[in-house]
Formats: sequence, structure tokens, C-alpha cells
Amino acid sequence: MRPPAGVPVNQREVGTLAHYVIRVVGHLSDDLLTAFPSLLAENRKPETVLHGQLPDQSALTGVLAHLDELGIEIVDVTLVPELPAAQPARRAGRS
Repeated sequence: MRPPAGVPVNQREVGTLAHYVIRVVGHLSDDLLTAFPSLLAENRKPETVLHGQLPDQSALTGVLAHLDELGIEIVDVTLVPELPAAQPARRAGRS
């Protein structure tokens, strides 16, 4: 079944968070990192990796726009796929 026109195929349920990883050029100072309180940061020379959960693509767009305003070069943005929900264990001998 196809989604209604105008609804993206990969749209998440309302209220769910998506985990993003954003790689940027260079080492971001502690002062710069305060601009992104919802994200964790790891400095991995020669880049910084920001990651965390965002509520929607609008929030992601806001983070990317803020990075651009600060003159920070974005290398990569990755949406981390959700793990499938745990399946209940089956008893041996039953299907």
C-alpha cells in the first residue's frame, strides 16, 4: 500500500526521535559546542562528530543552518537506522 500523496515513504511516527550523526571539519571549542546542547560531541582529529536525537527534520535543518551560520564545514550527515523491535522468544517445538 502506498502512502497518501505528499507523505514521505520514510516518515517516522509523530513523537519519535531520530538519531543523527553529523561530521564537521576541525575541532570545535567548548564555547562552540554550547550552541548545540541537544548533541554530544567527540573530537576525532581532523574532525568533530556531533550526534544525538532530534525530534524531526525541522530540528535537523536548524542544527545544519546554525553550523553554516558559524562557518563550520559539514562533511557528512547520517540518520542512524532504528533497530527492529525485539521479537518475543518462541518456545521450542511451537511455530
